[in-house]
Amino acid sequence: MTDKRDFKTDKENRVYANPESVSSLKPFQTDGTFYALDLNADPLLRAYFVAAILTYHDRDKGAKFDEVLKVLSLEDYSNEKTVTAFESIRQIVVSEAYTISQIIKNYSIWGTDESLKKNPFFVYFVSSMSRLQVSFQVAVTLLNSGFFVELIPIYRLILEQLAFGAFLLTETDPQKIENNSITRDIKYLKEIYNKDDEIGRTYNYLSSGAHLDPKELGKYIVLSDEKTLAVKNRSGKECDKETGDLIFLLKIYGDIGFIGLDNFGFSTPDRGYFLDWYNYFCNTADCLIERFKKASSIS
Repeated sequence: MTDKRDFKTDKENRVYANPESVSSLKPFQTDGTFYALDLNADPLLRAYFVAAILTYHDRDKGAKFDEVLKVLSLEDYSNEKTVTAFESIRQIVVSEAYTISQIIKNYSIWGTDESLKKNPFFVYFVSSMSRLQVSFQVAVTLLNSGFFVELIPIYRLILEQLAFGAFLLTETDPQKIENNSITRDIKYLKEIYNKDDEIGRTYNYLSSGAHLDPKELGKYIVLSDEKTLAVKNRSGKECDKETGDLIFLLKIYGDIGFIGLDNFGFSTPDRGYFLDWYNYFCNTADCLIERFKKASSIS
């Protein structure tokens, strides 16, 4: 007899730890040299990089690494001074998106009825929803680098994939999968959320941004003090604002994931496991929303 699965234990044992680290990289610039470090890097490692770069640039002046490092204050490279509240929030989003994908994969493996694995709606749902966490990683990579314009098509892709998931949970005719138009699936998502206007407004906004609608040009074309036009290529402030939509998309991802599992049916032994995960997820999502509001009020 196998031990009963327990989500809390698995979470504590880092069963759902994300092995990918690309989205946790943060770009830095020291004395004209660009580099990237993990957001969770030790303050001493951050200082080592700075010292190494400064030593290299002043090598002709006889600079010594140990002497340069000695004058640097580790406090200046602490998480409090290096990692912003928005960056911290985004890392949690990536972690939770990865957990959702693994939960869906586990559901498809643990005691799923063999006939269900032949159901095209189930197959498409599991494959599309489990891979969606990669899009969240890409989104956060763009956010951490300040690419607020390029981010929008990724957000739209995520929302359309979630809408496709809603389509798969609503329709029953397999022929409709082949004839499906992803751009029209948003109605299925709105129906699940009782025709929530927020989903429609978000999709319209993302579509306008993805197609570079003229009304969105003001986000990256600015008028300088000299009355000349300038183009804003990157913006940390804009990306901080867009973090709110990232949380919004994550919440839908978790909801659709759980609704999907419930739709296809839980096996009796594992029902509690998935319920525990979803309760944990909802609490985490609520905390992220509050943290975002607090960070936005301060910035």
